[in-house]
Amino acid sequence: MEDGVGSTLRNLLKSPLGIISGGRGFKGIFSKNEQSEETEEALKEELITILDEEEGKGAVNLFEKEMIKRVLKLYETKAKEIMIPRTSVFAVNIEDDVCDIIDEIIEERYSRVPVYEKDIDNIIGVVHIKDLFAQMRKGNIDCINLRGIMKQPYFVHEYKSIDEIFLEMQKNRTHMALVIDEYGGFSGIITIEDLVEEIVGDISDEDDEYEVDEPIFRISENTYKVDGLTSISDVNELLEIELPTDVNDTIGGLLLGTLGKIPNLEEENEETNAFFDDVELKAIKVSDKRIETLLVKLKPKSFLDI
Repeated sequence: MEDGVGSTLRNLLKSPLGIISGGRGFKGIFSKNEQSEETEEALKEELITILDEEEGKGAVNLFEKEMIKRVLKLYETKAKEIMIPRTSVFAVNIEDDVCDIIDEIIEERYSRVPVYEKDIDNIIGVVHIKDLFAQMRKGNIDCINLRGIMKQPYFVHEYKSIDEIFLEMQKNRTHMALVIDEYGGFSGIITIEDLVEEIVGDISDEDDEYEVDEPIFRISENTYKVDGLTSISDVNELLEIELPTDVNDTIGGLLLGTLGKIPNLEEENEETNAFFDDVELKAIKVSDKRIETLLVKLKPKSFLDI
């Protein structure tokens, strides 16, 4: 097994992205034959062990090791875990005045925008700003037909693995996937940039379509400021804690569900925090619809815990 894993390691180092774009995703990187889930997991663990050893020898640097680990995690990650949720997505109604639509798109500086008809759950296409500009150069803006220039939407289920999505987006030459839930409703979007960032980390862009702050920011040794939309599984993994994941997906949703309502931070006696064993969650910024930012406070480890 060592020779096969060593060969895989060399291939991954040559091109982590190439492993995915080769056509089969993670499940095809070890062998042309189908492997059981247990075998795949064992091979993955073996590869990670070799990576750690190679890093110790100086043959692999930390960036390369982390990038390869991210590639190995792709097949486990589902669309709903990395998507931009519908509440944060800018979309336009095909029935609105075309001049108003163009003004909004230019003002918000989005390059690709979902288009819906009557209801946002009914996405009918995606319009690219370059196609709008091409039509605008031809003359009368009022005559622009959005239906004629928008692209067909690429829909994916929220539980589809992101390595499969990456492959399909490459094959179809599309830059945006529309995520739908089990009822066919619109859940959010995934861009090709989101998928690449899952491998190489955050990509800074002065014209980033959906610019956000660092989702988990360390304030002190045991206190972190966390975006409410951050998944509980990500918080658990990064902070090495065990918050419950059986009911809620996001950290903000977990605190909201525990409190039973969105807290009024201006009320002196309002309950704004909740405890989960040795972890405290405290709301510090809210909107009418959700808990936007919260603090995660960890109990300091005693000498006996270490």
